[in-house]
Amino acid sequence: MNPIIRAAALLLLAAAVVLGVTSCGTVESGNVGVRTTLGKVSPEEIEPGVYLGVPGISRVAVFSAKEIALDLNDMTPKARDNLSLRDLDVTVYYRAEAAKVADLYVKYAGQHQRDEGSGVFLPAYGVVLRLARNAIYEQTSHIDSLVMHTQRDELAGAVRKSLQDRKSTRLNSSHTDISRMPSSA
Repeated sequence: MNPIIRAAALLLLAAAVVLGVTSCGTVESGNVGVRTTLGKVSPEEIEPGVYLGVPGISRVAVFSAKEIALDLNDMTPKARDNLSLRDLDVTVYYRAEAAKVADLYVKYAGQHQRDEGSGVFLPAYGVVLRLARNAIYEQTSHIDSLVMHTQRDELAGAVRKSLQDRKSTRLNSSHTDISRMPSSA
């Protein structure tokens, strides 16, 4: 066989192997994948495990289906007695249903955030952030500033109920933690 043809065949084989390796991947346990093929999002989520794709035509974005902590720090809401609070810290925990992540991906495009540590996307993060901030500001306005530190559980319950009442997303807000109560300004 001609050396030029042999070199070209080896080069094509190497290119095919490289393309084949870059078009497959894994979805880890607790995550789901959403496949986009030529700009169209597949309605079926990719379950944890190995997936295959067509290089340059389809890609898979991996989303967390685990419980996600959303930290809201240094907020300054007003209490019922119209005093502004300083440094209110709240953590809201939410989880997206694994079977609904593709719908969330389409419905809230651009509202997802990539987790720096794991590299997976947090579904509808921007939406939950806004809903949580609004719920916290609204619920703190029903409690006097002088007794707010004694009513953490009631405030957390009211925020949780407000989030569950408002959510137009397919998310589960499992619990809310009021971690640091402020002094009034």
